Formats: sequence, structure tokens, C-alpha cells
Amino acid sequence: MGLWFKSAILGSAGNLRCLHLLPVPVAACRLLSRAWPWLGAGWKPWGASSRGVCSESGTRDLLRFGLLKEKPLWFDVYKAFPPLSEPVFRRPRLRYGKAKASIQDILYYEDRIRAKFYSAYGSGQKPFDLLNPNFKSVCQRFVEKYVELQNLGETDEEKLFVETGKALLAEGVILRRVGEMRTWQNVLHHMAAASRVTMVTSV
Repeated sequence: MGLWFKSAILGSAGNLRCLHLLPVPVAACRLLSRAWPWLGAGWKPWGASSRGVCSESGTRDLLRFGLLKEKPLWFDVYKAFPPLSEPVFRRPRLRYGKAKASIQDILYYEDRIRAKFYSAYGSGQKPFDLLNPNFKSVCQRFVEKYVELQNLGETDEEKLFVETGKALLAEGVILRRVGEMRTWQNVLHHMAAASRVTMVTSV
């Protein structure tokens, strides 16, 4: 079994084009698939184009030709529930300047809650215990409690935020806002400096 490769040979005038289809064995296909960018502009794998490549069609071809032994986990799900529009990544071509590919950010609903939590309370004093698989940060507990209260029927975001803080306080989690933490740090710093001064003057 082999792949079909095409070689476009341009004539000297530039308007004469001859396409040659060559059957290539699979072993040679692997070498050519790695080397075809250096073989010149005329050599391309069959199906490769500048219009963009879909991951589903590319994976299907690799499975068909035996270059992939097992199907990826997402392949059957993709075939069972295909998207409305084919997710093909195309680089935009601008007339002037360099083309900038706008890649859409992946944002989850919980990210908005986390961003609001960190802006209000900061990262906290307790470090993350990455060695403990059951460890939950204060932010994660806040997000879970927020979603739990929201499922009970509350819709106002500001009220949800305040009620979540109260619910965590009832569970023994003390949240300090960023300004309050800085104020306490300044107070402790001044108290330590004053104690050092009194110790020096007493000596």
C-alpha cells in the first residue's frame, strides 16, 4: 500500500503545468513526508494544501495508510458528534505587513470566578501542597462553594461572591482582602521596627 505524491513541474513560460502522480511505498512515504519541505516547491504530499488541514481528515488518512496503529480517544467522539463547521486552522493573509494568527483563548466559566477571587483576596498565605493529591486550595474551595450556591437558585454575581465568603467563614476559612493583608503586614512591620528601636534604646 502506498501514498500518492504529486510533483508539479512548471514550464519555462510559467503557464505550462504538468502533474505527475507517483505511487510510493509506505517506507519511502515516511522519509518523503519528513523530507518534502526540502525537496522543493513542486513536491507535496497528496492532499497537502495551503487552505488548511483538518485534524480529523489528517488522522483518518494516517489510520487508513497504517501510519497510526490506534485511533485517538477523540476520533470516535468527533465522528459521532461532528461540529457544525470544520475546525480548520487557516493563517490569515494580510495585504500589508506580517500576518498575525489570532488563536482563540480557552476560557472556562470557573476562570471568571477565580480571576475575581484572586483580585479580591490574592493568592493567600498558605502554599500549594503539590505532593498531596487531595489538596484543595482556598480558591478551589471558593469556586466549588460558589457553584453550589448558584445551583440553589442565586443569580446575582455580587451577592453570590459575598455569600460564598460568608459560607467559607462558617466552615473556618478566613479570607482577607488584598488591602487588608497589606495593612496587617505594614502594622506588623512597624511593630517589629518599633520593638527593635526600644531594644536598642534600652541597651
